[in-house]
Amino acid sequence: MSQFSTPDQLGDWVESLLSQVETRLEERNKQVAARMNDMSDRIDALEASIQGAKKMRG
Repeated sequence: MSQFSTPDQLGDWVESLLSQVETRLEERNKQVAARMNDMSDRIDALEASIQGAKKMRG
């Protein structure tokens, strides 16, 4: 606590830290959502491919 000479400085530091954490979590959330969308697209393509193969078999 020696690096903070006033409670306001500590409060500002905590707010800054929380803001950084929030930003990182938002970035991770976007990355996860993008990966899930990509996986969904790939699964849809796989399902379509399987259906196409079934139709070709008869």
